[in-house]
Amino acid sequence: MKKRQGLLKVPHRDIVYVEGCKDYVKITTATKSYLLHHTMKEMVAVLGPAFVRVHRSFIVAAAHIRMLQPDNVLLLDNTLLPIGNSHRADLLAYFKK
Repeated sequence: MKKRQGLLKVPHRDIVYVEGCKDYVKITTATKSYLLHHTMKEMVAVLGPAFVRVHRSFIVAAAHIRMLQPDNVLLLDNTLLPIGNSHRADLLAYFKK
């Protein structure tokens, strides 16, 4: 897979979560947001095991998760993101490692 220009400009350690927005992804850090022309599938492949997909539209840095709730993920900055039914089992398995 060819890496697209722009993805490497955001250090992985700074990423809190990634949100899918049609043909783009919104990368959110503690201080800024970036809108890049990438797919969620590309982001999963590039980000690696420090990130977990919690919903078809969200990938989260595991280090930024404060708590898992029945239907949501609470982040350290109090952001609340939904947990998708199709990602729930993988999310729970990730934290049982």
